[in-house]
Formats: sequence, structure tokens, C-alpha cells
Amino acid sequence: MDSTNTEDIEEFMEESLKEKCEGLMIKSLDVNAIYDIGKRSHKWLKLKKDYLNRIVMKMVLVLITGLKPVKVWEIKCADLSLSPIYKAAVGLVDPEKGISLRFPRFVRIRDDKNPKEITNAVQVGDEFTDIVNIETNHLSEYNKKTNMEEIYDRGANNE
Repeated sequence: MDSTNTEDIEEFMEESLKEKCEGLMIKSLDVNAIYDIGKRSHKWLKLKKDYLNRIVMKMVLVLITGLKPVKVWEIKCADLSLSPIYKAAVGLVDPEKGISLRFPRFVRIRDDKNPKEITNAVQVGDEFTDIVNIETNHLSEYNKKTNMEEIYDRGANNE
């Protein structure tokens, strides 16, 4: 797709997310816009769901060493997906699959929480169901709140 129209790009992004793509690679229309591996520039931009400031989930988890809970961490992730490997909330949204965190990122240590106050399996399952509903039914409402020019400005600073 070739376009300078942000509305066309938003629509294309919406369709790619519905097809379960992680995002888009946007190439500048500049003739010299080559892709430099490992370098950030405005020539090529990654546009991912978590860059849109929507459907990003925060969880409070416990770090376990051996069998002893040690620290409570807050993490954020770009998305949740069904997984035959990871077992979070297994049986709650699928009889055999669990839920995996897509692109989890450490936010901070939560000294104010104890291991009994972490995000539980039911909450993970509910959040997954909410995300699926948003993506299938209400994605365009979230896109209306997104400013694509702001994302472009931030794009060179994100991975």
C-alpha cells in the first residue's frame, strides 16, 4: 500500500490487527529510504498495537525462585494470545490452551503488594476475553482516538 493519508494507514492497520498481525512496517516515500538493521530512523517505522496506547495490559506478577515467592513485579504487555505452551488461565477461555503475554516488559517492583495480591488466572482470562471483543467489535472506536501523526513522531524512538 502506498499512501500519505493517515486515515488510509489507520484503516490498513485495523485490517492487519483483525488478521492477527502484530503491526505494520511503514516505509518513507523518500527514494533513499533504505532499511538499516539495528538503527532507528524516520525512513522505516514499526507501528505496533502497543504503540497506539490502547489494548496494553498491566499485570502484577510474583517472581518465584525455586518454589518460594520472592518479589512482586508489575509488567505490561502488548497483547495476550492463546498458547499451547504457556498455561496461564488454561481451561478458562480454551479447554487445552493457556494464555501467553506478548512482548512483556518490566515496569517496576511492587513493594506495596504481597504474593496473594497478584493478577489471578480469572483476571487474565477476563482480560483476554475483553481484548478479543475489542479487536473484533470495537477496534474502529479505539482507532478514532489514535493520533497517527503523534505515533509517527514517537516511532523513531520505539523498537
